[in-house]
Amino acid sequence: MSKKDLSISVKKSEMIDQELEQEPEVQGKLYSSNAIFGATFLGGPVVGGYLIGSNFKAMGKTSLGTQTMVVGVLITIFLFTALFFLPEEIMNSLPRMVIPLLFCGAAYWFVQAKQGKVLKALKGEKDVFYPHLRGIGIGLGAGVITVGILLSPSLVQGVGSSNPEFDKRMSQFYQNESNTLGFYQQLDKLSDKDLLTELDFKVIPAWEENLDLMNEIRAMKNLPDEIRKENDILHRYTELRIHGFSLIRKSLAEKTYAYRVQIQKTHQAIDAQIELLSKLAQEK
Repeated sequence: MSKKDLSISVKKSEMIDQELEQEPEVQGKLYSSNAIFGATFLGGPVVGGYLIGSNFKAMGKTSLGTQTMVVGVLITIFLFTALFFLPEEIMNSLPRMVIPLLFCGAAYWFVQAKQGKVLKALKGEKDVFYPHLRGIGIGLGAGVITVGILLSPSLVQGVGSSNPEFDKRMSQFYQNESNTLGFYQQLDKLSDKDLLTELDFKVIPAWEENLDLMNEIRAMKNLPDEIRKENDILHRYTELRIHGFSLIRKSLAEKTYAYRVQIQKTHQAIDAQIELLSKLAQEK
């Protein structure tokens, strides 16, 4: 190779490097690294892949965005398959937070490595990032579908019992739950004003009614011990739902992300109650 050819090759290489380092033009709103971390914790790798992929697409890297979303789905399928075949003693020995934190850490590292420069450069810009509650809403919404946050009536031993008053209250409980958990999908669609209206006049009142229903069941006589144990879990589950929605309401009303960690911890506690109910159902 001649000196001239070598010089041309070096210049081309430098131009390619400069192009790779150049910040892509942002064509849509982005999710911050903290939003991705929190949403991945709540919804798993499928949510992390979706948000990271959305960022790539907003940066003009459509193909890479689609690939990232597909990888998130594949990791989720692999995870559930692996957990299904793991022996129960190993599952019980794993600390509850290990797997979610591993995925959160991996997602956070990937974002910092591949998107961090752009996100940092745009940090102070207005209307560039989605509200943090949008990421949380997507994470929680995926949790409803992926890990079964929506309780199944089949988990409760008393459903279909010979006590019509009990069955009537439980039927209303599940109807209220089904009518309100769709709120999470509305976080990225409705205005703050409409979301507050939804919380004040539909969501929170429905869960307050559910708490009254649980208290009425507690007052019933001659209920089996198994049903009373389940009622205690559902009572705590309902209190946590009210607390979680109330925190989201405060975040919207005060226009702050200060309650983000509390919201995440509340939904971890909700998951724990669902797990307890599931274990009771398995002992039938």
